[in-house]
Amino acid sequence: MSKRYLFLLLSAWGVFLETSASAQQVTMDMWTSEARRLGAYTTHTNNCSGTEVFVPIGGSSRGFCMEMTTRTSATWDDAREVCIAAGGRLPEPMEFKFACKNPPSGLINMTSGPQWASNQATLIITGIPQYTLVAALMGNGSCVYGDWALIAASYSADNSFPYRCVK
Repeated sequence: MSKRYLFLLLSAWGVFLETSASAQQVTMDMWTSEARRLGAYTTHTNNCSGTEVFVPIGGSSRGFCMEMTTRTSATWDDAREVCIAAGGRLPEPMEFKFACKNPPSGLINMTSGPQWASNQATLIITGIPQYTLVAALMGNGSCVYGDWALIAASYSADNSFPYRCVK
């Protein structure tokens, strides 16, 4: 039985997909793994900058910082890179939903249209060699609106949406 290897680059890190007739295996997104190791998903006290608001969780003094407004539309890869370079990351869907439903003063445009809301891509295999990578979107008219957009595919995809960074 022969194996075929397909390499998909996600930002600078990438995901490795090994396909064979009997099994398919995808490793974790290496940026997300490293971000978790460094504490990027850990709540903290209010250390937000002037362009961010503090989103407290459960009335406690711990939470996360979220940018007050959206940034200009960008591809998912570019949005992630900008957030990483700024010392943050994209919000996860549940963080976006929580901040949207419990907005601190100054947080605006949470439901004005879809926004990138995930640091992880999901691989959808529709058949070898057909594949699609998607990432979550939130905020299109509702705090609970969830959808996805293509970020890479075996044919073509280059969707751009507004986004905001969190830390």
